[in-house]
Amino acid sequence: MQDDRPDDMDFIPELLELMPLSASDVLICDGPALARAYRLLNPTARITAIGAADPEIVDAVIDGRVETLPKSRIGGPFDLVVINETLGALNDPARLLGRLSARMRPGGHLVTSYRNDVHWLRMRARLEGKAVSRDALTPDGAAGMLADAGLTLRRVRGHRQHMPAGQDRQWFDGMLQAGLTSGCESDQMESRLAVTHYVSVATRPEEDGSFQKAMRFHQVELAAGMEVRTRIPATALSAEPSLHVTTVFKRYEVPDVGSAGGVLLLQRPRISDPKRLVDYVASCQKRGIVVIVEYDDDPTLVSRVLKRDDTPEIYRRNIALAHAVQTSTASLAEQFRKSNPEVMFFPNVAGQLPPLRQHRAGAVRVLFGALNRSRTAELAAEFAPSIAALPDACFEVVHDRAFFDALPAENKNFLSRMKYDRYLDLMGRCDICLMPLEGLPEELGKSDVKWVEAASRGAIAIGSPAVYEGTIRHGENGFITREPGDWSRLLIELAADPALRNPVAATAWAEVRDSRMMAQQVAARRDWYHDLMMRRDEIFANAIRRSPALVEALAAG
Repeated sequence: MQDDRPDDMDFIPELLELMPLSASDVLICDGPALARAYRLLNPTARITAIGAADPEIVDAVIDGRVETLPKSRIGGPFDLVVINETLGALNDPARLLGRLSARMRPGGHLVTSYRNDVHWLRMRARLEGKAVSRDALTPDGAAGMLADAGLTLRRVRGHRQHMPAGQDRQWFDGMLQAGLTSGCESDQMESRLAVTHYVSVATRPEEDGSFQKAMRFHQVELAAGMEVRTRIPATALSAEPSLHVTTVFKRYEVPDVGSAGGVLLLQRPRISDPKRLVDYVASCQKRGIVVIVEYDDDPTLVSRVLKRDDTPEIYRRNIALAHAVQTSTASLAEQFRKSNPEVMFFPNVAGQLPPLRQHRAGAVRVLFGALNRSRTAELAAEFAPSIAALPDACFEVVHDRAFFDALPAENKNFLSRMKYDRYLDLMGRCDICLMPLEGLPEELGKSDVKWVEAASRGAIAIGSPAVYEGTIRHGENGFITREPGDWSRLLIELAADPALRNPVAATAWAEVRDSRMMAQQVAARRDWYHDLMMRRDEIFANAIRRSPALVEALAAG
């Protein structure tokens, strides 16, 4: 059976997607590329690999076949054990699962992929009288083995290839019709035939037999271009077996969460229709849904951008109305707690950490990207000395047309707003990233996310004291400007000496690795959402006491 995996991948993507990033001790069986991909997401995990592996990527390599290794050589205990498409091919998979379960911590997870034994090509081969390899399983068969090993099945996800065409499609449709005739449900039957591989996730219960039950977590994205606060956390949370994560974009609808309720994150609700938010929170509360409102900008800054004097008051009412509030800086958290004590602060972090790159001699590439900033045209003029001294330097300007037009350089490129992955790729091709802020009071609630992005991609940060002085230690993990002339002076010095840039880039990169990755934050997010759900009645009662508008909306039915 043909796979649709790239040549450099030894795993199906769903396997990586379901590996929890909250794990700290990980065992990966037969997956060198899988270990490399997981390391990008969770750089501080201790990874043990059985079989072929890159010793520069993993912490320990155990030679041999996982099926025949004695337990004493496997080591552990592990938070996460991963079997990469070997389960069905083993002589005694049930015995292996039992041995691996014994090497797991209570509450740990086992993730395994295996070929689907009822894929339509295998079924066709059987109908044609051809031999079919005995290297596949069904989800029910895998579930039985996991249960026998003392593990509780949490989820199963299928991997599909492209649907067949031509004569192959006739075979597929014929099998589908046969299943429907025998009483199978249409979507279920089609899935069984189309899926090439399955991924199963199981948990080793605690000593008392308990485990954290799955809870619905629904994310509503109302603003574009916020991947660092939406897509990256949602993707990480989706791998946690105790969360069932769904996301929608610009759909202000109350989700169907059934009788159990759930937690909903409403990202950056607009202030243009405050009554709508009141009705939305009331509708969610009636359905047992805890609503978290996420705001990540100072209300005064939003007021200046939107030119609306009533913005701070609307923010205050919205924050008091919400069951809980999530934000990205400590200063905003302190401000928001004046209206609602149920506030959590999660610093912006990186989702992936590519290997550290080396700066080399030659023309430098400089990145400047800004949204809704003022006086950037005046800043652009400050770079005239460095442009004269560095005629080969290239400036990449994202979104800020005023800065681009005022920049006195011939070698410059203007780029409109782009997808986040492309922006990070651009950051990884630039040597220096400029991070100016005026220092206005309303700017002090901004996060240092640009430093995190630059550091994760090996670019040197030059930033203003406002915001960045709390993160950047001048000359160690970036550079701070004190005077207007510092922008050009630092740019000239850094462009001339890669040996000056490399240790700074390495220090900043290591700090992101050690403390500013989503993998290090996902457990705290997960546990807070579960805590909100456990305290739901108390939280609902507190919201009613804070918000007269919510009381009216609930009474209105």
